[in-house]
Order: sequence, then structure tokens, then C-alpha cells
Amino acid sequence: MGQDPAQFRSKANPDIERAYFRPRELVTMQQLSGKYHVLHAMADECDHVCFPKPSVPEGCVMEAITNLSKEFSDVLQAATQSIADGSFSANDRKRVQKELSELMASAGQLIPALERTGNGK
Repeated sequence: MGQDPAQFRSKANPDIERAYFRPRELVTMQQLSGKYHVLHAMADECDHVCFPKPSVPEGCVMEAITNLSKEFSDVLQAATQSIADGSFSANDRKRVQKELSELMASAGQLIPALERTGNGK
């Protein structure tokens, strides 16, 4: 990232209050590493969730609708299975959250598919 390693380490050290990463540096680190822990931690602090923008494959609207329905079904199945034993564990939460993220990504593909069909008018 074009920084002196000692300076970089001091920014990562929580005991050094005057050294910190700037927002642009945090974005760059996450993009380079592919790990978005800072993004998710910030979203969680603000009672939000994050998920990747969907890639919009070429395909028909019916395929997008079918996929959206399937993902919704997966969410319901994960939620139902997660409480079948009368408890809701951390692993249950991760599984349901994963399915919800996939549903949101699938939902993000519907409008572009509709716009392609209707030429965006």
C-alpha cells in the first residue's frame, strides 16, 4: 500500500491512539485482502447488514423470478430448521444470515432482468 511497514504496524496497534487508518486506507486493505471485517463491524454497529452487489447474468426474467423464489424457500427452510430443537445457536444464526444474504443478492438481480426485457422504459 505504499507505506513504511513500521508506520503501518503503528496504525494497527490499538495502544497508539494518535495513529489510525484513514477510511480510504481501510477500503483499500479490504479490497486487496478480500476480507471485509471492518465493513461488517461498522454495519453491525449501525444495525445494518452488508452483502455483495449481485452480478447480473444474462438470462430471462422468469429465471430471475424462479431463482428469487428458490432463495426465499431456502431462507424459510433454514429458519425452520434452526429452531426445530427449541434453540437458536450462533451456527443457526450464521446459516440463516447466509441464506438471507443469498436472497438479497437474488432480489438485486430482478430489476436489471426486468429492465433488459423492457429496455429500461
